[in-house]
Amino acid sequence: MASLIQRHRKKLLITSAVTVLTFITTTGVGMYFVKRWLNQQGLKIQQKKFVKEQIKRKFQQTQQDALYTVYELIPVVGLVLNNKLDLDELVHRLKNSKNNTATLDEPDSNNDGQDEQEAKEKKMTKTELWNELKLQSITKLCCAIYTLSSLLLLTKIQLNILSRREYVLNNLKEEKLKAQEEARYKNQGVLEWIGSWVFSTCGLDNQNEKENNDLNDKDGNGVRDSQYGEITEEEINYCNEQAFLSLSWWLLNKGYLVYYKIIEEEVRSKFQDLQPNGLLSIEDFSLKISQILFKTNESILSSATKDDKKPLLLSVFYPDTKDSEKYTLQQALDPQVSNVLSINDSEYHVLVDELQKCLNSTVLAIVLENLINESYKYCMNQIDTKCRRKNKKSKSTDGAKTSEASQEELGEQNAVEQDLEPSFDVYKIALLTISCKDVIQQDLLANTDTNINSSLISIIDNVPELDDLCATIYSNI
Repeated sequence: MASLIQRHRKKLLITSAVTVLTFITTTGVGMYFVKRWLNQQGLKIQQKKFVKEQIKRKFQQTQQDALYTVYELIPVVGLVLNNKLDLDELVHRLKNSKNNTATLDEPDSNNDGQDEQEAKEKKMTKTELWNELKLQSITKLCCAIYTLSSLLLLTKIQLNILSRREYVLNNLKEEKLKAQEEARYKNQGVLEWIGSWVFSTCGLDNQNEKENNDLNDKDGNGVRDSQYGEITEEEINYCNEQAFLSLSWWLLNKGYLVYYKIIEEEVRSKFQDLQPNGLLSIEDFSLKISQILFKTNESILSSATKDDKKPLLLSVFYPDTKDSEKYTLQQALDPQVSNVLSINDSEYHVLVDELQKCLNSTVLAIVLENLINESYKYCMNQIDTKCRRKNKKSKSTDGAKTSEASQEELGEQNAVEQDLEPSFDVYKIALLTISCKDVIQQDLLANTDTNINSSLISIIDNVPELDDLCATIYSNI
């Protein structure tokens, strides 16, 4: 045995050395590929986490954008409602009334060339002015609740649809690039693959690839020639998105009238017979307002109208006819955007179809009803607070000396707020009327940046059902 080992010692040493080297090399290569695979898996996990965080940040940013968009549109809502229900004019007439009589101009018609006889002033007593102020204040309060809630809901839906669509398009572009890369590698030979691997390790292949992709993006990105010049695909998408967002013009100028007609009738039926000097508890006043909102919800959220069998709520958010839709786009869009839209509006119709699906769903009615309920609670609390504050102010000023500033302020409101002292939680109708007007002007439709954090919009924006609806729209990929 020893002689056999001595005879083949050289062969055994070589064999052992080769075996050890083979084992070490194989182990090293195996460890390298295992480590590389683990690194790739780790990168994939990190990429997935990054994508999730990116989606979350994008969703939160979309909600903030929608909120600030509504803030910017609040002055528009105020102008629209003031044109329909001008409370300041009534207060001005009431303050300047003498001998228990006042004059109130009839609303001007759209015809500028009307005769003087058709523009006669209608004489109204002070009590009639108070009654008109009472009805218009409550009507405007309810209209503001519905209009602001609907505007927030529509803006949230539109921006979430656009944000999700942008995310999907970006993913499709990335997948297309990956597919092109995989196809390119499959068509390569072994030597080309080794060469590309060497270049990729040196960082040259990625640089060349980026340059090629940039050239491809510049050369072929949907450029279109027309009588309006060269229009890129990005410009077409932008104009289609602007047309989609401009549909809020319908709600602010036409759609809110659906609410107004129902609310005006309900307000007159509940408050017509209440005199300004009459007493009403805040509980009874809140109950009457809640009954008005309930009747309005019952009419608006019904399944269909009697005539065209279309949901009445849909006509609030979206033009009810093709002609109305064209008119809305003409009023809301710039001529240049309208020209681009006339060339290619396919993206606009895709977005509108998705919007209509959301508007026709029962979930929308549920969310809107919750927004109305939260708005109602907020307004009633504000009215109660203002009534108590005015009551304390009137008591503190009785028989006390006041400064010139306070005297001027009291002189301003003397004709409007005289004899408004409540008993416990019972207030005069006149005080409730003035408090409604103040809530509208100071809390709902205030055109100041200082009221953003405490406004109605910021409160109803936190309704859980609204967040759930936005998350559902955004995540419906």
